[in-house]
Amino acid sequence: MTQNIYQQLGLKQVINACGKMTILGVSSVTPEVMHATARAASAFVEIDKLVEKTGERVSRYTGAEDSYVTSCASAGIAIAVAAAITRGDPFRVTLMPDSTGMANEVVMLRGHNVDYGAPITSAIRLGGGRVVEVGSSNLAARWQLESAITDDTAALLYVEITSLRAEGDVGH
Repeated sequence: MTQNIYQQLGLKQVINACGKMTILGVSSVTPEVMHATARAASAFVEIDKLVEKTGERVSRYTGAEDSYVTSCASAGIAIAVAAAITRGDPFRVTLMPDSTGMANEVVMLRGHNVDYGAPITSAIRLGGGRVVEVGSSNLAARWQLESAITDDTAALLYVEITSLRAEGDVGH
């Protein structure tokens, strides 16, 4: 029997009973995805055009206003934070992650400050953001969130927590 790449590296196989977890390799892919990946890897393409087309397709399927495909959750968070801070200004984009002088605060519920294989705060900082936590680890009031929003606020970050139970989401 042929060893897979992880066995060749001497790594043990684990059972993922948690769902899509970065620290466990996120998820396995279907044979169709493997085939499409192999076909894509055998050709060259202008990456900026690929990013544009894949974003358009994801938006069409999901009904989202806009989409940007990334390699992982951390990249998506960092890019989203940078986009909120730079607001489409190409010059500001060239300065990132240095957001000095820009509205760069990212307000989030303290209970949403999670680690999914990397601290979410690291991804926020990589995007130029400064974290402003609101509430306690299991409870936040609407007034706490509202009072944290200032002229320096670039974004509010909400984390869909699938492996934890948090009480008191704002608005309930």
